[in-house]
Amino acid sequence: MNFNQFVKGDSLELFMKTINISELVSFLQSNPNITKLSLKSCFICDEETKALANGNLANLTQLNLSLNKISDEGAKALANGNLANLTQLDLSSNNISDEGAKALANGNLTKLTQLDVNFNKFGDEGAKALVGLKNKVNVKGTEIFEAKYRLTQSDSSIEIFDPTQSESKTTLDDIIIPESLKKELNKILDIIPEKK
Repeated sequence: MNFNQFVKGDSLELFMKTINISELVSFLQSNPNITKLSLKSCFICDEETKALANGNLANLTQLNLSLNKISDEGAKALANGNLANLTQLDLSSNNISDEGAKALANGNLTKLTQLDVNFNKFGDEGAKALVGLKNKVNVKGTEIFEAKYRLTQSDSSIEIFDPTQSESKTTLDDIIIPESLKKELNKILDIIPEKK
């Protein structure tokens, strides 16, 4: 594949393309001016993700791997790979569960400022690990967990407040979440009164 036709400035954007990952890694290594890579819906699985993570692509600052087939093994590879300069990582709409979410939360992506993990398969355990990043990383995809439980951070531990076990009535206004999510939750639950 001629990747040059998909380069715009410092970005390489591919959408719904089948890619030879070794060719792509070689191309990126020989074009260090490319700092943004988008492989949205390009049928990327764990093996391809591992090749990217271990490809010595220190030039990449933004990586979009949304709408692919990446699971925990791929998430672990990204978390511990050679992508030290990544500031933005989009892994939305993949197959990452608790194990992969915890790896991302504890990996070596130290320059990361934005992480999108919406529409994956992790539960409360993975979300709790990712919420721990929130003081330094803008994490998208843990809002439901945060709406379900009020989190307060004290030192290195996270305490979970379960509104259903509280004696006082908790409303969505007591929990800091976006207005659009409050409205949707009220429609779904129809049990938590909206403050007027």
